[in-house]
Amino acid sequence: MSWRFRKSANLGPLRTTVSKNGLGTSFAFFGFRFGVTTEGKKYWSFGIKSTGLYYIKYY
Repeated sequence: MSWRFRKSANLGPLRTTVSKNGLGTSFAFFGFRFGVTTEGKKYWSFGIKSTGLYYIKYY
């Protein structure tokens, strides 16, 4: 088992995430989110609010 660290900050539809791997950013609207992970992978996702269900696709 290992310890993990991640901290996120939201500013409207923008989210910035800081972890031990680096900095990630994303932009969201109407359940869709587009972003770049801390490893530099681009992705988009779609979620159903208040259910915890979502789909994510990496490029």
